Formats: sequence, C-alpha cells, structure tokens
Amino acid sequence: MELNDLQQTRLGKLEQLRAAGVDPFPPRTERTHTTRQVLADFDTLVESQESLALAGRIMLRRVMGGSSFAHIADEHGRIQIFLSKKDLGVENYKLFTETTDLGDIVGVRGYAFRTKTGEPSIFVKSWQMLSKTLNPLPE
Repeated sequence: MELNDLQQTRLGKLEQLRAAGVDPFPPRTERTHTTRQVLADFDTLVESQESLALAGRIMLRRVMGGSSFAHIADEHGRIQIFLSKKDLGVENYKLFTETTDLGDIVGVRGYAFRTKTGEPSIFVKSWQMLSKTLNPLPE
C-alpha cells in the first residue's frame, strides 16, 4: 500500500518521537479529571491551583512562537490547553510543536486558569503523546 504525503509526514513525526525516546503509544496514563469535571468545578480549581491530569484528542492547534494553544476533546467535551516554551522547556515545547497533529491523543498535566479573553483553559506543565495518529480525522 502506498502512503500519501500526509501519511509520510506523520510517519516522520512518529520516528522523531521515537528518536527522542518517547513511546508514541504508551500502554497507560493517569487521568484525574474529565473535561466535564474541570468545567463544572472550574472556579474552584482556579482558586485551589490543584494539579490536573487530562487526556484528549487534539481538535484544534495554534502555534505562536513561544506559546501554543490547542483544544483537546474527551468523551465528555472539549477544553483549551495552553503551552509555553518557558514553562515546558525548549526541547519539550519543540517536541510538541513539531510532532503533534490534529487527531493525536495527548495527556496533559497542569492547572486551571482563564486566558485574557476569559476562556477556561489548562496551563500545561507537562504533556505526553498517548496515540500518534497517522491518518487525518474524517471531515
């Protein structure tokens, strides 16, 4: 079977993850909250700065130099995540920006905060690839 350009690009990203010592399909992860739980208790979570662990499929992704936003969706809903090169470190941030695609499933750890526009978000302190997708999401 011949791979199209998109599949070849994603296979390259898969190899980049492996070369960095990342298992792109780890057998398990820890999740402390669903998106529904975070959004239902959002103000309390912002105030407490409780550490959160969520997992979801990347549905939207915006890279803007030293910071990035993405939306992840789980079985209960969707939430915005924020990643900063300063907080993740150059290599970990670069790995996120260079290897993730729409459709990938990631795990994130961080805390709840509101952006300047008031959007409920997760400030990511660490992330993990849980499943690297090799095909685009259906339209």
